[in-house]
Amino acid sequence: LGPPGCGKTSTARILAKLLGRPFLVLPLESVVSKWYGEAERNLAAVFDAAAEMGESVIFMDEIDALATSRDAPGGMHEATRRSLSVLLRRLDGFDPNASTVLIAATNRPQDLDAALTSRFELAVRFPLPDASTREAILQLYAAHLPPADQRALAAASDGASGRDLRDVCEAAERKWAAKRVRQEGATKGKALPPATEYTEALSQRRARGLLGAGGTAAQGPMNLA
Repeated sequence: LGPPGCGKTSTARILAKLLGRPFLVLPLESVVSKWYGEAERNLAAVFDAAAEMGESVIFMDEIDALATSRDAPGGMHEATRRSLSVLLRRLDGFDPNASTVLIAATNRPQDLDAALTSRFELAVRFPLPDASTREAILQLYAAHLPPADQRALAAASDGASGRDLRDVCEAAERKWAAKRVRQEGATKGKALPPATEYTEALSQRRARGLLGAGGTAAQGPMNLA
């Protein structure tokens, strides 16, 4: 559970690697269909294929698109209701001693159907990184900057996700590379961009409303009883 860009998918990939199991990503757009009954068949086929493979990790991103609450205002679309029913039946059929691990991710936990959340044994929250975590991320993506500059950039990037920081650093480096190609004076003798380039890229991303665009995850309790 958590905003986009905070490491949910990366953590699932790392878990699969540590377990030494195939990592099966289930894009929900490949399941949902406008044709009657096709979404349910697609979803069932995925679980059947995973069962045949044996040990595996199934990752379902943006699960809220498939399992919104049936109590939500306006109710639930009939196709979504049928797909949710298939998913719930498959989860009920999971053998706790089996080798298949199912991980679902969402940035809208408040929209999930209670019948779904109650079938997961564990909920892990991935909040937006705090200042010290942002500094640690910048130590990876802007390793050449002095610690003081990394610290200042981390302080200025409140509300940014890990993905935001990566994108800011990549934008700064692309712009710096373009300046070097044009042989602008400020780039002479400098292979990597100075801190001012990262600060400018951060300001531009914030001005365009792209910083932390995913918002924050709901902090209310999630029932896993």
